[in-house]
Amino acid sequence: MPDLRAQLRDYARFAVDAVEPVRADEVAERTPGPGVRRFPVRAVAAGVAVAAVIGAVVSWPRDERRAVRVAVEPPPATVPTTTVVPLQPPTPSFSALARAAGIAGVRRDGSEETAIKVVALDGTAFWVVLPDDVPAVPDLQIVATAGVAARGAVSPRSYVTSLAGPAVAAGWCRDDPSGQCREAGVLAQRVLGNGAVFTHWALPLSEPFITVELGSWTLVLEGGSAAGNERIATALVWAVDRDGYLRLRSADPEVDVLLAPVQLSANVTGDPADGIRIIVQDGCGPSGPGGPISGDLARFTIGPPRRDASALIAYIGRWCAAGTHRVEVTTGDAAVVERLYERLRIEPAR
Repeated sequence: MPDLRAQLRDYARFAVDAVEPVRADEVAERTPGPGVRRFPVRAVAAGVAVAAVIGAVVSWPRDERRAVRVAVEPPPATVPTTTVVPLQPPTPSFSALARAAGIAGVRRDGSEETAIKVVALDGTAFWVVLPDDVPAVPDLQIVATAGVAARGAVSPRSYVTSLAGPAVAAGWCRDDPSGQCREAGVLAQRVLGNGAVFTHWALPLSEPFITVELGSWTLVLEGGSAAGNERIATALVWAVDRDGYLRLRSADPEVDVLLAPVQLSANVTGDPADGIRIIVQDGCGPSGPGGPISGDLARFTIGPPRRDASALIAYIGRWCAAGTHRVEVTTGDAAVVERLYERLRIEPAR
């Protein structure tokens, strides 16, 4: 039996080759007279060609037609995928580690909550009661915060930490942006009349770097003047109770101890969204620090600073607890702020 498809393809090729452009003068010469209906030979050939092509396609078996159709379809559009890399808190500087270092303090565990005893530097004591379902509660430390200043002198940058003086100086040397510090040396060291150890560290700085240690606590003085810092260190009266809580006051009327709110902190990177930080301070009314606040939750949000795009978003909640204490919570989880607002309590310490 002859191959019908091959014959049709040959007819189609012949018919297409027979079709040539027709000039205008040829059309005029071949135009039939009135009453005569004719079709030009090339037009007929073209029609045969089209018919042959159609016939050849129709005569193909169904499976082969399907294969041709799939071959000519465009490939499906691909949707570009974006890999989302979770943001990570920045690597902590040693200064951030030192500023967040405190003591575990006295704790009282309940069935669904933990109470942490807080003692401010002026001796004011109270319990902060927290729900156990907040993940950072077991890691919270009591961080003493205070500033010091000598009147008539340049005030140093200061903070209190539970890290020892040599560890603080070595940490500063590790983070030295100039890369010149290899080891923290000692320029001067002596024991003051109040029992504290005064150390002036040899670091590649144009300003003093001094630590004052007593018990488990260290006061760090950065900057200022050597004479002013020594006056501050000499004027301070330290006391550490049996539970490790620090008391700090000044015996010199020209030296001020600037008491700051007590912090419960599980934040060591310095990024506000890392871990959790709870600041508790006595006073909510008009005479309280920062002006009056209500018992309702005030919400704030801070985004990453421009200098560090990897920083996360932090959520801040502020309210007056029990009508007596200002509470401010900073964390990377908005739900934690809401949970603490619902469950955090302040109780007097007896």
